[in-house]
Amino acid sequence: MNHFMKIRCMVMCLLSVSVLGCTFKKTTKNEESFPLDCRLDINKDVKGQEKCEFKTPAEQAYAALLGRLRLLEESLNFKPKGFNQDVFDSMFSRVWDLPVEEKKNRVYASLKRDPETLSNLKVVVINLTTTTATSVAGLKTARDLLMALDESVESFISVIGENNGYLNKDNLTKLKETQDVASLSELETMVHNMLVQREQMVVFLKDIINQAALFDVNDKNHIQDALGSIIGLIFKTCSSQICIIDRNLKNLKESIKNKVSNLIL
Repeated sequence: MNHFMKIRCMVMCLLSVSVLGCTFKKTTKNEESFPLDCRLDINKDVKGQEKCEFKTPAEQAYAALLGRLRLLEESLNFKPKGFNQDVFDSMFSRVWDLPVEEKKNRVYASLKRDPETLSNLKVVVINLTTTTATSVAGLKTARDLLMALDESVESFISVIGENNGYLNKDNLTKLKETQDVASLSELETMVHNMLVQREQMVVFLKDIINQAALFDVNDKNHIQDALGSIIGLIFKTCSSQICIIDRNLKNLKESIKNKVSNLIL
């Protein structure tokens, strides 16, 4: 490999390492034609090691699907610097008698564990659940808020859940065996669209919660009004941008379910 090719390989890996964990390795001419998001071990699960020696379109399509799944999983599991679960856990006991770890994790995932937004969420929950001389506790609103955040990630869990997800390890193995390039590519596109919708949803959720935290403990009516579009997720009848995204996600989830069922059942 000449000096130019070495530099090119290094640059490509450095640019993609945060997304796909590309490890620096020598690149042959045959490998250069494959996109970086295909460079995953198709014999492993979604978190498999890299493998850049695909020979068939089916292998490339399957590996690209794994790459999209990895990005979606990383988005749900993302833990930014400064996130400390112990700081925020106490807000759940103000609303739930027996906080379940799985439900707490889903709430955290709904906001990508952003410390600033979670701090504001805690403020909102405390303000809603505190009775003052001029306001009664808004326990139901606080409960509905946490429930809505929990449910906002349901579509993703249905798709990538380790045990019952439509694209769990067992189903992925069966999908690989189909060698159906067109269908694998369709699934990759669906997962990509879910990730796009996911990132948009997070932006809206964070903005609404941060705005709601600006009202004080005696201003519960304004807090409730500010949270209306999030809580509307529970009732399935709202028309806010968040609800539109949620419906899009549910449609994508059903499309993935149907596609997988048609391919492997």
